[in-house]
Parts: sequence; structure tokens; C-alpha cells
Amino acid sequence: MMIMRITKIDELQQGDEILLGSNSYLRRVIVKGIPKETTRRSWGSYSSVKCDILTNDLNDYTVVRKNMYLDLNHRDILIIKSNNEEK
Repeated sequence: MMIMRITKIDELQQGDEILLGSNSYLRRVIVKGIPKETTRRSWGSYSSVKCDILTNDLNDYTVVRKNMYLDLNHRDILIIKSNNEEK
């Protein structure tokens, strides 16, 4: 059973699978880096995160774009699968 929940950027961990709103559609992403706090930005408190973009089919893990950096500040993040979930 898949449990989805809304999360914040500081709760993300490496390997988490998330959904992001992108214009008028959803983008499925695997987080490859840990979000780090930064003081050099005026629009957000976290740096861009290294991610892989996947297809929108939940049963298909084909990578569409590899090693892309995404700014997750002020974004609605829906977590699909987390590394810290108990199996």
C-alpha cells in the first residue's frame, strides 16, 4: 500500500520519490541529494537539489532526465515513497 503525504523541503532525504507541481501537470522525481540550508539566497533558504526526473507512470522507473538540479523552495511536495518508511 502506497501512503502519500505532503512534506516540507527540510524533511526530504536522499532516495525519496516525490511529486511536484510543474505548470499544469505533475512531475515525478527521485531526490539524489540532500537539501542544504544556505544564506546566500534572498528568495529561499535551501539550495537546489540534485534529482532524476521519471516518467509519470507509477509502475515504470524509466529516467527521463538525469542529474537535474531543481529549486524546491516554496513548492508543494507530495512524497510517494520515502527511504525511512518501514517495510
